[in-house]
Amino acid sequence: NSHKLHFSDIQEYKNFRRLNHKNIVNIHELHIDLLTKKTYLVMEVAKGKDLQTILDSQGKIDGIRKQF
Repeated sequence: NSHKLHFSDIQEYKNFRRLNHKNIVNIHELHIDLLTKKTYLVMEVAKGKDLQTILDSQGKIDGIRKQF
């Protein structure tokens, strides 16, 4: 059910918004496209390499799985 998915996304977004740590990228906004049922996050721009680049160069990191 897409409504349950969106509710879960909204709850997770609210939880992430409460986090405040120098090693955690801030999440500014949540957008849900009701047509495609996709969720989009507007996040802080962080310096350094993106996660995909790190995974490509170092291989699998324990505890992280690709969801795309």
